[in-house]
Amino acid sequence: MAQDKLQSYRERYQDYTDHFAEQRKRMLEDLRFSNPADPQQWDDETRNARRNAAGGARPTLTFDHTNQYIMQVVNDARQNKPGIQVLPVDSGADIQTAQSIEGMIRQIEYTSRASIAYDTAIEHAARCGQGWMRVVTEMVNPALNEQDLRIKQVHDPLSVWISPESVEPDGSDASDGFVETIMSIASFEKQYGKRKAQTSWDNRSGGGWESDKTIRVCEHYKLRTSKSNRLQVQ
Repeated sequence: MAQDKLQSYRERYQDYTDHFAEQRKRMLEDLRFSNPADPQQWDDETRNARRNAAGGARPTLTFDHTNQYIMQVVNDARQNKPGIQVLPVDSGADIQTAQSIEGMIRQIEYTSRASIAYDTAIEHAARCGQGWMRVVTEMVNPALNEQDLRIKQVHDPLSVWISPESVEPDGSDASDGFVETIMSIASFEKQYGKRKAQTSWDNRSGGGWESDKTIRVCEHYKLRTSKSNRLQVQ
């Protein structure tokens, strides 16, 4: 059974890789082009050709005109902080309950320093058209298994995949997704124990999952639905 599940994950991951190959290539180009530290506005082939041109190297000048517009979008978002609002919209809801829930969400945002996650997602969206944040649980009392919700930033916009069948701009109709994290071997062993990496995955998915110093951890999330029969009397 475990091998069957692993095989299905391999096939699904390959579906993602094939579907998003061109999009992710363009996103990477956008990130390199607008890199504020070192804008890469010349592709490698052209740059090497100019460096090795007959008669001496030819200049490859870079004029960064993109970051001023990107930062304008990001700074506008920082001045007008996004937030989560809870609105009572049906007959079974009331204002007091909505305010109580919104207060709990505000506490989660404050504890999580969610503004960092919001700003990071907005900047990535401005740079390459896609930004992410995660809502995860964090252990606060291991003895009682008490966990709190936290809103976390995603440093790499290319580390998150959602189902290719999703068409909604916010991904709300996604049925599954992958989240990848590059970890050092020491961090991996500290979190997961000294487990043997699944090297057989490399033969099916193109490699790059483990090196001498790092290992790539991939989480898979899937939406599960169920049916039930109900009798409603009015």
